[in-house]
Amino acid sequence: MKKRIFALLIIAAFVFLVALPLSGGQAQVPAAPQVSTTATFRVAIADPTVGTVDVRVDGVVSSLSSMQNVAALEASGYATISEGAHTISLVQVGTSTMVGPEVTFTAAAKADYTLVLLPGLTWTAAPLIDAKPVPAWPTVNVRLANFSPNNNPASLSINGTVPAEFSDIAYKSTSADYANMANGTYNLQIQGTTAPIRPFDFQPGHVYTVFLFWDPAKNAPSIYVKTDADFSAGTPVATTAVPTSTATPQVTPTVALPAARRVFIPLISR
Repeated sequence: MKKRIFALLIIAAFVFLVALPLSGGQAQVPAAPQVSTTATFRVAIADPTVGTVDVRVDGVVSSLSSMQNVAALEASGYATISEGAHTISLVQVGTSTMVGPEVTFTAAAKADYTLVLLPGLTWTAAPLIDAKPVPAWPTVNVRLANFSPNNNPASLSINGTVPAEFSDIAYKSTSADYANMANGTYNLQIQGTTAPIRPFDFQPGHVYTVFLFWDPAKNAPSIYVKTDADFSAGTPVATTAVPTSTATPQVTPTVALPAARRVFIPLISR
């Protein structure tokens, strides 16, 4: 009888040692929230004399293709930078020859900016803050940015009608609000000018900026449309599904299981 009781005690101890970690014997540590400390920026070139340039960030040419070979009267894609002060400059493609002056600005975390090089090779006094509000699927959000000095103010018609958001936008400023529209192809035209109608296909779920620049070669303003995302210049990529949530995922830490133990149970003779 004593041998049988002793064997039962050994088995009970073995079960206790294995089950302890699995029953909360090790403390659970909650996952720390993810905190973003980055911002994004892009460059719009309103000076028609610039030619084609690369964007340099803090003295180094950006490795992003969307920040290289940026033409006059167009805009680059976005680049991600850390929060804090940064110096931005333009250089002739493939060289270190600067085009225009440098500009220094301080980026706030989670913010998005557009730096504009104005006619006369001067930067805007302060970068534009790109709110980038996410539109309800499958609509689009569009704003107007007027950087055509010969059109002050400027109004933009959409299929022959000027939305309230796009009426009388002063030079070097943007529409106060984004216009929410159904996705699809629209005819864009600057009111009261000889500029040709510009058709553009707005893709669902995207946010756009319609830039107005002055084109001396045509002696007329020009329209340049850019998605507020890092796509190829003026050519948005079709979205095929509803955008996924950008909420920070919560990760539950795993609990390490104990290493397997060998337990020798003595044979019990009757």
